Amino acid sequence: RLGCSEIAPGARALLGRGLGREARQLWRAHCDTPVAAGLADADWSALALTLKDGTTGSPFGWMRHPSADIALSAVPQADGGFGLHLVNNGMASAPVLSQPVSLAPGRYRARFGSGDGTAPEGGRVMLGVSCDGTARRPDPAPNGMGWQIVTLPACANPLLSLWLAPGGGAVTLGQLRLDPVR
Repeated sequence: RLGCSEIAPGARALLGRGLGREARQLWRAHCDTPVAAGLADADWSALALTLKDGTTGSPFGWMRHPSADIALSAVPQADGGFGLHLVNNGMASAPVLSQPVSLAPGRYRARFGSGDGTAPEGGRVMLGVSCDGTARRPDPAPNGMGWQIVTLPACANPLLSLWLAPGGGAVTLGQLRLDPVR
C-alpha cells in the first residue's frame, strides 16, 4: 500500500478524466481512509481542516475553485460543527466548491442548514451537476427558497458544484442535505 497522500494526485487525475470508478478502486487499494458513499463532507468539517492547514484533502471531498472574487472560510458553530462563510465580491455568479458524488441518478432536494441562525438567502447559493468533470453553471434556485431541486444524471462520474451569485453580502451555510424526491 502506498498511502493516501502518495495516491491522491493519481486519483485526482483519474477523476479529472471522468474515470471515477477507477479512481475509487485505486484509492481503496492504497488508502485506509474510506471513500464516502453519496455526498462527502456535507458538514464542512474536512474542508475546515484543509482550509486551516493548507492541504488539498481527499480527492473525493470538496475542491476549491480559486477566484479573487470569492472569500471562503469555515466558521465554528455552537453545535461543534462548522458553517461555510461565503462572500462573492465579483460581478457574476462563480463556482466556489465541487466534488464528485456517488449517488443514484434521479432528482434530489438540496437544502442547507442555517450556519448563522438565519435561513440561507434563496437564489444566491446554487448547485450544478455535470458529467464531464467541469463545474457547470446551474439554473438559479427559486427566489426566496432555502432549497433547490438537483437532477443527477446517469453518468460515470457526476460532479456536484456549489455556486454563489454576487451581491447581498456574506452567506453562512450549515450542513448540506440531499434528499431523494419521490
